[in-house]
Amino acid sequence: MIRTAVKRWIDMFGFKTDRKLILFTSDDWGGVRVRSKEARQNLIRAGIDMDSNRFDRYDTLESNKDLEHLFDVLLSHRDINGSKTCC
Repeated sequence: MIRTAVKRWIDMFGFKTDRKLILFTSDDWGGVRVRSKEARQNLIRAGIDMDSNRFDRYDTLESNKDLEHLFDVLLSHRDINGSKTCC
C-alpha cells in the first residue's frame, strides 16, 4: 500500500506533454535466431519446420527496405502547422 502511494507520488512528476507522440518499445534485444530471410529459406529447404513456432516464424532482422518503409510512413504525417512530425 505504501509502495503504491510512493510510486504514484513519483509518477506525478514524470514526463508530461500535450503533443501526440509515437513510441516504439521492444522487449527483444539480441534474441535473433535466424540471421536473414535467405537463411530462413535455406533452413526451410533443408526440411526444418520454421512455421509451427511463432518465434521462428517471425524471427529475422529488419532490412534497410523495412526501415525505409517505416520512415516513409512516419515522414508522410505532418503536425497541425504542416511541419514534418519525424526525423
